[in-house]
Amino acid sequence: MTIFEAVRSVITNFKDFHGRARRSEFWWYYLFECIINFGLSFLGNMTGIRAFIWGILVFNVVLFIPGLALLFRRMHDTGKSAWWLLPAIIPFAGQIYMMLWFIKDSVPGENQYGPNPKGL
Repeated sequence: MTIFEAVRSVITNFKDFHGRARRSEFWWYYLFECIINFGLSFLGNMTGIRAFIWGILVFNVVLFIPGLALLFRRMHDTGKSAWWLLPAIIPFAGQIYMMLWFIKDSVPGENQYGPNPKGL
C-alpha cells in the first residue's frame, strides 16, 4: 500500500467505523497528516502569514472524522473494541499504551469485526 492509496482509503471510508484497517494504512495516513501539518507550520513560521496557521486548523478539522474512523478500524484489526482508545486521554502513559496497539500486527484470520484485510 502506498501513501496515496492509504489516504484515499481513509477519506473514502470516512463514515465506516466498522471493519478493520491494516497497520500500513494507519501508518501511511499518519505520515501524510504529519507531513501536511509540518509543511503548513513551516510555511507559516517562515512567511509570517497567518493563513497557513488557519490552514492547519481547517486541515485537522476536516480530517478529524476520517482519522477517528481509522482509529476505530485499526483497534478492530488488533481484536480490540474502540473503547480501548479511552486510555489515550491519560497523559504520556496513555499515548505509549496506544502506540503499542498501533504497532501490533493484525489478528490473523477473521475476527468479530470482519475478515483480515491482509487476506483480501
